[in-house]
Amino acid sequence: MSSGKKMMKNPGDNIFMVFSRDGSVRYIRMNRTFTVHENDQTGFNFIITDFTGRKKAEEALFLANKKLNMLSSIARHDILNSIMAVTGYLEMSKDIAEDPDLQKFIAKETEAVNLIRRQIEFTRQYQDIGVNEPKWQNVGIIADQCAGMLDMEGIKFENKLKGLEIFCDPLIEKVFYNLMENSFRHGGSVTEISLSHSMKGEDLVISYRDNGVGIADKDREKLFQRCFGKNTGLGLFLSREILSITGILIAENGKEGKGVNFKITVPKGSFRFTPDKF
Repeated sequence: MSSGKKMMKNPGDNIFMVFSRDGSVRYIRMNRTFTVHENDQTGFNFIITDFTGRKKAEEALFLANKKLNMLSSIARHDILNSIMAVTGYLEMSKDIAEDPDLQKFIAKETEAVNLIRRQIEFTRQYQDIGVNEPKWQNVGIIADQCAGMLDMEGIKFENKLKGLEIFCDPLIEKVFYNLMENSFRHGGSVTEISLSHSMKGEDLVISYRDNGVGIADKDREKLFQRCFGKNTGLGLFLSREILSITGILIAENGKEGKGVNFKITVPKGSFRFTPDKF
């Protein structure tokens, strides 16, 4: 570094921007450790790391993602507008068409257009995965919030995740909401939903259960595949992608006719309990 360098520290960390005489900018990280020497004198050891290349690569990647997301948003907006126009013309065609066979064709076309619309809208959710950095989130609170978004009248809701935090993508709310919504949509006469946790070795396992009709044995292996399901088939696929950002796994091992039993496995180091747990 030039002897004329200027240093600006980022608040709250040991990262500095170093401005050299030639105007170039370098990013350095400084770590300090306390040391006691043989003569009982004390001091500090400093380790200075130049990570300019990595920093610039991160900034370039962030900018590229930002531009791609903007392009996707514009394209999605234009496509949805066109779909709206097509839907309008199909409705008008249905009103004036008298031939029964033609009515059937219009119904099939409308169904296809609606599927395209749902898939385009899904991309809005999918593009947000991994955009924001993972963080610690209280899943007990999130589960209560998701339950509050649905009509839980007549359903016993048991949440044993109080005080549990996991390190995950900020979209984790969509995972719990999707599981609960699926219980309502596909579970039949569900009257009980429960969330609990247990240890499996050094990992923590979150269990989501209901007392509905469960998952058909023939469907279990395909459950998390994209486009598998009674509607768009994207909800569980999206949930798996959200969890995988921080190495969290999800599987279903319930019994057909006896409700679902989703297992979310959180690896060691990615879960902790807040004081209000005790």
